[in-house]
Amino acid sequence: MRTAVYAGSFDPPTNGHLWMIKRGLEMFDRLIVAIGNNSAKRYSFTVNERLELLRQSIPSCESLEITYFDNRYLVDYARKKDAL
Repeated sequence: MRTAVYAGSFDPPTNGHLWMIKRGLEMFDRLIVAIGNNSAKRYSFTVNERLELLRQSIPSCESLEITYFDNRYLVDYARKKDAL
């Protein structure tokens, strides 16, 4: 099974983000959309608001996970999730 992580701040989610998610779902067996949260940065929306915005913008499907990660290198997060 091929798993990919698409990470970003998604503050807010844009049409470009949604296009990338759609393409990722076509290319991989499982796609993890991960909101990177850095406590040193200021965001327009909270993590929970960004999660909700993404969930409302994307039809739910089994192969999609929408989540977040804090102050971590993306490569370490991807390894933890067994992603490519």
